[in-house]
Formats: sequence, structure tokens, C-alpha cells
Amino acid sequence: MSHIAYRGDNNTAVEKRITVTLSLSLTARGEKKVLWREENFSQWGDYAFDSGSLNAERAGRKNALVKLANDTAERAYRIMVSDF
Repeated sequence: MSHIAYRGDNNTAVEKRITVTLSLSLTARGEKKVLWREENFSQWGDYAFDSGSLNAERAGRKNALVKLANDTAERAYRIMVSDF
């Protein structure tokens, strides 16, 4: 995670970015043959960060992770089926 937005004279962080990097492969079950592979598959998502509220930060991070997981799966699927 990294801070991507700041507020005020004291540069208080207000937004964070989560980045995931995966190595993905699709393998034929019977043959154990790799049909598709993507190394260093990367996706990111941002969420609001409030240093004054731990519960708000956790909720924001959880929502961002759920969206990131869905976006990553959708993007991987689109890339994978475009080669067939």
C-alpha cells in the first residue's frame, strides 16, 4: 500500500493505493498443458484513508479489496479469452 493523496499543511494522507501482482496460468486438466500464462499481472485500487478513524479505514480497505478482487478477475478473464 502507498499513500497517493495528501491534505493540509502537515501533508496528512487521505487516500491509499493497494496494488496486487499475480502470476496466473490456465492449465488443461487431463494433459497438464499450460494453455495460457500471464506473469506479473498487476492491478490496483484506491480508497479513502482517515487517520482519525481505524474502523473507517478498515471498512474502506475492505471495500477496496473486494472491488480490486472483482476487477482483477474480470480483467484476467477478458485477457485470457481474447487469446482463444
